[in-house]
Amino acid sequence: MIIGEDAKYAVDPESIGDGSFGDAYKVQRVSDGAWFIAKVNKDPKKYLEAVEEGKKLQLYQHPNIVGYVDSFLITQGLGKTQAIVMEYCDGKLLI
Repeated sequence: MIIGEDAKYAVDPESIGDGSFGDAYKVQRVSDGAWFIAKVNKDPKKYLEAVEEGKKLQLYQHPNIVGYVDSFLITQGLGKTQAIVMEYCDGKLLI
């Protein structure tokens, strides 16, 4: 599956994590093959919360915060939701 504005990302179909807010998928940027994580909001009713999270993440750049890369709208069924693309931290423990 390809997602993102202008079909920027190819999605590994297996979720690598989930939580009460959303699911996390490993995605590959089509233009250069770089890997990232896309966090997809589960509940379309919380779409605005996901948009706000993306806006806040854009503001922060710090070695101890996973970096924001991109965000975009996804249509799911009858609703819409937000995907937030972040740095992929392979093999690193985040505590």
